[in-house]
Amino acid sequence: MKLGKLGLSLLLSVFLILMLTAAEILAGTVGKISGVVTDDKGEPLPGVTVMIEGTSMGAAASYDGSYVILNVPPGTYNLTAQLMSYNKMTIEDVTVQVDVTTEAIFKLTSTAIVVKDIVVRGEKKDIDKYITQTEDKFSADKIKTMPVSNVGDVLRHASGFVREGGVFHARGGRGGEIAFIVDGIVIKDPLGGYGQSYKGEVDIAATDIEELSLLKGNFDAEYGGVASAIVNVVRKEGNVRTTTGRIEFLTDDFGFDALNKYSFNTDRLEWNLSGPVPGLADQIFPALGLKWPGENMAYFVSFSTNKSNNYVDYNSYSSENSKIDYGDEEFLGIKIPNRRVNEYSGSGKLTWKMDTNARYRLSLNYWKQWQNLTGFSWAFLYTPETAPRIKESKEIYGVTFTFSPPFLKNTIGELKLNRYIQIYEQTPGDRDPGDFLNSDFYEAYSDANNNGQWDRAEPFVDINNDGFFGEPFVDNNNNGIYDSDYDYFFPDSVLVIGPDTVHVFDLNGNRQHDADIGEPYSDLNNNGQWDPSEPLSNDHYFFDSNGNGVFDNAGDPFVDTNGNGRRDDNEPYEDINDNRQYDIGDFAYLVDERGNGVYDPQLRNVINRDRAEPYTDGDVNLGEPFVDANLNGRYDPPDNDPNTPDDIFRGAWDLNGNGRHDSPEDDWAAGIPFRDLNNNGRYDAPNGYYDYGEPFVDANGNGIWDGPNGFWDYGYDQWALYDRTKSVTNTFALNLTSQVAKQHEIKSGLEFKDLTMEMNDLQYPDRTYDGQDDGGDWPDRGIFRDFYTRTPKEGAFYIRDKMEYGEMIADLGFRYEFYLQANEVKGTEYSQESLQGQNIFDSRNKFSPRVSFSFPVSDKAKLYFNYGHFYQLPDRNRFYQRPTQASNAAGIIGNPNLDFEKTISYEIGVQYSIARGYVMDLSGFYKDYYGLLNSVREIYGPITTDVYGNVDYARTRGLEMQLEKRYGSFFAGSVEYQYSWAFGKNSDATSDYFARFYRQQIPIQERPLDWDIRHQITLNGDVRAAKDHHPRFGIFKFPDDWSFNFIWQFKTGKPFTPTASYPGQLLVGREQPLPNSKRMGFYSTVDVRFDKNFQVWKMNYTTSLRVDNLFDTRNVNSVYESTGLAYTNINENGQILTGLPRNANPANYDPGRQVKVGLSMNF
Repeated sequence: MKLGKLGLSLLLSVFLILMLTAAEILAGTVGKISGVVTDDKGEPLPGVTVMIEGTSMGAAASYDGSYVILNVPPGTYNLTAQLMSYNKMTIEDVTVQVDVTTEAIFKLTSTAIVVKDIVVRGEKKDIDKYITQTEDKFSADKIKTMPVSNVGDVLRHASGFVREGGVFHARGGRGGEIAFIVDGIVIKDPLGGYGQSYKGEVDIAATDIEELSLLKGNFDAEYGGVASAIVNVVRKEGNVRTTTGRIEFLTDDFGFDALNKYSFNTDRLEWNLSGPVPGLADQIFPALGLKWPGENMAYFVSFSTNKSNNYVDYNSYSSENSKIDYGDEEFLGIKIPNRRVNEYSGSGKLTWKMDTNARYRLSLNYWKQWQNLTGFSWAFLYTPETAPRIKESKEIYGVTFTFSPPFLKNTIGELKLNRYIQIYEQTPGDRDPGDFLNSDFYEAYSDANNNGQWDRAEPFVDINNDGFFGEPFVDNNNNGIYDSDYDYFFPDSVLVIGPDTVHVFDLNGNRQHDADIGEPYSDLNNNGQWDPSEPLSNDHYFFDSNGNGVFDNAGDPFVDTNGNGRRDDNEPYEDINDNRQYDIGDFAYLVDERGNGVYDPQLRNVINRDRAEPYTDGDVNLGEPFVDANLNGRYDPPDNDPNTPDDIFRGAWDLNGNGRHDSPEDDWAAGIPFRDLNNNGRYDAPNGYYDYGEPFVDANGNGIWDGPNGFWDYGYDQWALYDRTKSVTNTFALNLTSQVAKQHEIKSGLEFKDLTMEMNDLQYPDRTYDGQDDGGDWPDRGIFRDFYTRTPKEGAFYIRDKMEYGEMIADLGFRYEFYLQANEVKGTEYSQESLQGQNIFDSRNKFSPRVSFSFPVSDKAKLYFNYGHFYQLPDRNRFYQRPTQASNAAGIIGNPNLDFEKTISYEIGVQYSIARGYVMDLSGFYKDYYGLLNSVREIYGPITTDVYGNVDYARTRGLEMQLEKRYGSFFAGSVEYQYSWAFGKNSDATSDYFARFYRQQIPIQERPLDWDIRHQITLNGDVRAAKDHHPRFGIFKFPDDWSFNFIWQFKTGKPFTPTASYPGQLLVGREQPLPNSKRMGFYSTVDVRFDKNFQVWKMNYTTSLRVDNLFDTRNVNSVYESTGLAYTNINENGQILTGLPRNANPANYDPGRQVKVGLSMNF
């Protein structure tokens, strides 16, 4: 539906009216406490003051005794209620969670009856009627003992989440459909593109988290732009009364190889510090004669770094070619060695309650995560220095002002200004596209002697000063060797000098050109003849501008007229990138159409270099002996020419008795001498392939001969991808939350996002680009190019009413979302470029209803149901991918007319308290996905191309069951089971494009998606012994102050598509196997963590032992489609054979056992 100006104005007007009474808290970061206060007879007590101890947050009970405290950060609090003539009552350990109402009931007694304050312990109810959907919450107390280090680890252990291709999927949805929210700010790259496995990760240290919520069912109207799940992280805040800190070091390196069998060379350091801002309120302001308004400011700062070679590392292999130095980084003058993966995260948060009643609150938020890594690809095993290098960063700036003026009773307002910046860069090794030589100048040679290197001509004395060895000739094609078809040789040309007649050309008088006689030479290889240089192809000169011996910076060729090795202002040059200026750099060139006559390795082809290693094929036949009378290095039979001497061959030298001389070029026969190269005592004739024992050049250093083996010998893959993207999202949000009545909490709000997205993408940098100008860097390079900047806008309005009538909770709301097209693509010029004159929409907009109910049927059971429509825009690179590609390319083009992808979701469940502390939750979900992306074939006049379109469909169904045992008697735990299936037409937005490219059928039936896992079981147990509490087992008494946590996960295998030769296939005619019709093996892993707390000199310490994959299970994550196995793809007529080295890709498996120990200090 197109949004007109009138419609937008009307909508904004309606919103401003609604904002007078209600709004929404964007991406919830707080909860609320509500309840009633009565006397001991159950009569309401109006006017009672209910406060959260240690804070200025509270409320007064209304006429019916009800109260509500809004905007409470997640955590555990003590709650007090007092009224004159009544004893003060305190409820301890009241837990507040994000977007959840915590109920606390006070019953005060008269001082005439009891003359002391009453303290009770708050207990979380087994059945929480306020929660209307499936939601997993992890408090700071729960997370601190789990075997996890960050948010990603929590998701890896969470039921309903599947990691496929490095990307998380929730309840069967596609990758990229999970929103990560940190302190109310969405962490998502709107542009998308390459590196999704890195872009989607949020590495917030587990110790920085106050609460983590996983919303994998439906979610309220305040959440938008997401189709599958929300991961909501609320980070800790500082305390204005206490300064606290923590530092932890965790490692799997025990210093000795014998102890490091289960080491990935991992070190992790975390620290945080929090408390009141020192000196501001209590020193600086008083010194100025001023009073600091409100409470002091509190801060929380943290930093973490994780360095690891990971479980797949080039240095794990024996070949010297696989060894790589990942470099180092300098910090405070100290050089810190890098690992393959280097991750960092830092944050700071300032909070200020600006008045004593906490009506006004300011929060400043900063967070940054950055990493640099060397990508692991099995093909780069012997050339890891050219493997992809990745740098990525995410950065948040946030300001939140919360206000609750007295004239707005029970109302909280919120103003948010946020900026999120995400940068991703991937390069081929340490190169930019400009560091690649254009393929037109690739220089090659013929390795005549198979020694793996280019050999120069053997030195000789040029007696006749013709520049050539041997008999002179006229070199018409200027290649330095005699070519009978082109060059001139005159056997009858003579010169009479005195009494002698000298043959000018035919020095030995045999009337044919001899390239190996007539001049002295050095026989370097002892083969009895002069050897010319090995033939070159595409020979050029090489100009090395910086003198570093490699081609690493393409520049403009110039004519060095004065020969000083640099370009002077008056010397002509070729402006290869049309920028109207001379660019200094390396280049290849010719002089008079000739090269320099030598092989320049700087000009070699560095793309897709997987070649057989040079070897000597067979033993060397030395031939029968003879006297070389004419010194030409070969046997010449008598020719009856008195002017030339005859070679001598005697009968005794006829070793095989065949009556003639056998040369090395003749077939070998018994008795003829040979050089036994493989030392097997017999002659082995050349057979055209390598035999064990034959000498070879071990180019990759692995100790065995390799033919083309699936590993690059040197250089890069064919794409040599360069990709740099930057996305900046500026968000403005104005929201209100109002408890307008006891039964109604209304939230509504407006947000607006201004986006700036930069794309710089280039593939095949060694090829010449001949397409339309795109204004990007390196304009003469690449087959596929994508350079642009786009500035779309988007926003949303939503309103929600949370109704509480009796025991029933109803949550009704709707959300309106809109997208405003980037100005850069509205013009006629762009429409002709991308869609051949089609109209480009100015905007898109959607309405989505959200409904959820919770109905307790007793104090031990409740039913809940939710339904909603959810819309998510596709990654914007699918909108704006340009048709800037070479004339011989045919890639997918972006479509700025794409629409929202739509999800309709249902969930129904029942929660039942089996016994005190034991809760069972059973739920079923149902999701339909419409308008998912794939490519479609479009015809615009004479042009046929593939563009993205909203054409795919998918559906997921599932049943989840959870049995939870809450803390008590030292133990807590849970068992979760999920049965689900995810079906759809395709698992990827490019699958139809590749099906057309390879002339395969476009699927029309739904099949299991790549991440379709039918059964998941997660078992979590947590055992704790508090300080001074010694658990007993029989007669044994255990120490106190420790915890032990374990998580077992079991999953059935992911699907894969077999080939036609897969064993057991029964296919008819040209029938092909069904997509994803086979399954990999199951997945099982156990992770454990043990912590022991102790004190030294009044400091608290914790020692930790963590073991991931305790039983070292070899879990498969990828298989070869011809065999269904992870270690071989060799299938000969249905017979599975042992795999080759190239099949043993360690990345086909998940990590094995890893043992880590740690020490932390708390103060």
